[in-house]
Amino acid sequence: MHHKILMALLLAAPFSAFAAPQSNQASEASALSLELSGEASEATALALSAGGRFVVKSLEASGETVVLVLEKVGTGVSHAVRVSSRAVVGTGLAVSGTVVVSVVLGGYLLSHEGKVFAFVPEPRVRKMIHSQEIG
Repeated sequence: MHHKILMALLLAAPFSAFAAPQSNQASEASALSLELSGEASEATALALSAGGRFVVKSLEASGETVVLVLEKVGTGVSHAVRVSSRAVVGTGLAVSGTVVVSVVLGGYLLSHEGKVFAFVPEPRVRKMIHSQEIG
């Protein structure tokens, strides 16, 4: 089951507090936070928690998101992760490509060829993340 979320990186918070009230455009920090957002079911998050390498079995674009079906190398178990389509653009990610999952405080970084393209928060951290337009 996928839940639609928007998340802001912790680095974006200090910048948004100083945004000009008349500004209608998202700051670069806010845009970056949207590009690096991702979501996964609790079962997928559990699979990601071990880190390691995954092979892209499929990429399914739908509007502003892409669903990546990732297969864990060595086990053959597949998991779906939804990320911003803007995050995937420019990575060269394609079917049969490799995604490396790195476990970090509060979640998981997804990278391809050394370039991080998404952060997937742990389920308990996801509850504390929210996005709000300021101004």
